[in-house]
Amino acid sequence: VKEIRRESTGGQRMNSSTSKWQDSIGLVPVWESAENDQDLESSRVALTKNRALPARVPRLGRLQRIRSAPTLSPHGLTSVPTFSPECAKFLADLSPWGLNVFQLDKFAGSRPLLALSGAIFQQTNLLSRLKLNPVIVARFFSALEDGYARYPQILYHNNLHAADVMHSTHVLLQAPVLRGAFSDLEVFCAVVAAAAHDVGHPGVTNQFLIATQSPLATLYNDQAVLENHHAASTFKLMQQQDYNILSALTAADQSTCRGMIIEMIMNTDMARHFQFLNNFRALVESKRGEHAIDLSQLRDEDRMLLLCAIVHCADLAGSTKPWPLCREWCKRLLLEFFSQGDREAEVGLEVGPLHNRKTTSIPKSQVNFINFIALPLWEVWDLLVGGGRQQLKTIH
Repeated sequence: VKEIRRESTGGQRMNSSTSKWQDSIGLVPVWESAENDQDLESSRVALTKNRALPARVPRLGRLQRIRSAPTLSPHGLTSVPTFSPECAKFLADLSPWGLNVFQLDKFAGSRPLLALSGAIFQQTNLLSRLKLNPVIVARFFSALEDGYARYPQILYHNNLHAADVMHSTHVLLQAPVLRGAFSDLEVFCAVVAAAAHDVGHPGVTNQFLIATQSPLATLYNDQAVLENHHAASTFKLMQQQDYNILSALTAADQSTCRGMIIEMIMNTDMARHFQFLNNFRALVESKRGEHAIDLSQLRDEDRMLLLCAIVHCADLAGSTKPWPLCREWCKRLLLEFFSQGDREAEVGLEVGPLHNRKTTSIPKSQVNFINFIALPLWEVWDLLVGGGRQQLKTIH
């Protein structure tokens, strides 16, 4: 238990600045709320009492993978962390689809989001081109990762999912048809939005928060509760000077970045999915020439729609990944749904159709998700990038 607590925070106690930010977004990790090992064990038992998790949390083993441990001050990192040679080798080529973030979690010492963000910015040279401070960027992503719960506290919407979506977004942005379509600032915002799109996720849906009259639902008037929470939490972190990754930009560019990041996060709301899909399809079909897609004359709103589509596709990419990864993501998501179903039953709510661990058919639920949600979205993406892409082949 001590090892899990230590490694879940990257081997370091969270600094006071980050802890205050976490408190402000309503995230109190198990390892921070427990005053002693007995309390921590009680919390673990409470999480596992409905068989949503194994009866015993397995030992994580030694994960001392950070070659140069991040230097912490009251304001967070004071230098860019250097990860182990194994981690650097693992992240040397980010182009293949389906990065195994579960392995990355081990190589990066339970810091997959921080390690991956550094690799992406190093390989794309975005920070130097935008003249952004690499220490502030690293500090921001370190604190952002602390804003996510860890597995098994939250089974699916945790820092591993954030890292997976960020990598998928990075790969989708490299599609040849999109070459030159976006500015460096737009690409940077897409990566940030992907990393932050679920920060502070409590492991339950908007519908549950609304039905239980949670403080978050009250705060956001029952409208896109989680998505508003994720976006607000991201910019609340940036309000602290030591974490403001946009501080080197002009006021106009900062305002533009804020608008883009918020829009991309808000469009991950599944309540918007079908209307968004119709708009995405209409845009792609309008750009079809006789032989290929022409993106040379994109309006600002068209580029924004494409950026939202990239992050949304990355968020719904589980069924496009190699089978071992697809199966693991599916298992974790359904266990999180079942955990919510247990809570719905406890408070007297109707258990959601995918939340009943006793009656839900896992194969049927996944086939329906693919047929009605994932496949139509990825068919439009395939049309955009010219067809024959690995994602659609994998779904089929």
